[in-house]
Amino acid sequence: MVRLGHRVEVFSGPPLPELDDGVELTVLPSLDLYREPDPFRTPKMSEFGGAIDVLEWTAMCTGAFPEPLTFSLRAWRHLRERLAEFDVVHDNQCLGYGLLPLSRTDTPLVATIHHPITVDRDLELAAAPNWKRRLSLRRWYAFTRMQGRVARRLPWMTTVSQAARDEIVEAFRVPAERLRVIGVGVDIDTFSPKPTPNPEQESEAAQEPDQEPEPAQKPEAAQEPEAAQRPELEQAAPSPGPEQATTGGGKGDAVWLTAPAAGAGSWRWPVRTYR
Repeated sequence: MVRLGHRVEVFSGPPLPELDDGVELTVLPSLDLYREPDPFRTPKMSEFGGAIDVLEWTAMCTGAFPEPLTFSLRAWRHLRERLAEFDVVHDNQCLGYGLLPLSRTDTPLVATIHHPITVDRDLELAAAPNWKRRLSLRRWYAFTRMQGRVARRLPWMTTVSQAARDEIVEAFRVPAERLRVIGVGVDIDTFSPKPTPNPEQESEAAQEPDQEPEPAQKPEAAQEPEAAQRPELEQAAPSPGPEQATTGGGKGDAVWLTAPAAGAGSWRWPVRTYR
């Protein structure tokens, strides 16, 4: 989008994304409770800056994963003062309650759901060895209920494949007509297939006989007859081998919000895009 002349601003909490040149970054600080090397840490009192921080801490203490919710609240708190600057806001699978007041503004909001995290939850529950582990997992993945509620109330959503679309419709009970499939963009200068060899050239190479190797010269006293020196070689010919669209025509400005993801350990979702 930047190359097309638009201004793109990413809103992100830790861990911060690596951005292309020309993309602006606005950091929304959090308690970063899952950071290495001390995940599930106890923050100092001086780190608490308001009610959202208290919510984040208490939710973690009860075994929940609060970051999709708390990030969305911080994003709304910041964005509501700047909505006039942007043509579109794009959420990349945060799906927190902070999107709901944003969806009621005049600024267009679209959300991308790569796949419902309920899939991850169900796989982990199926593999859980006992009821204690299942109880812990249900608490950790409690935010997926919020994501389903928010998704059902958003006007526009995109996903990356037809299979993901079907999963979202089933898991979040989202009307199928509100989901548009848009494939993930790929930088073909960086990611491209290996060049395919020309079958005609390979076929010609397979038909040419191999050159016979020069025999090693033996000492004169040990010379053998010529017929013995250069027996006929069998020629083995090698087998030939087969070888996103921008919204609006105004400023063209967009906000990308990056938020964390849930899973075992401390991995996060990449970019929460409020464009």
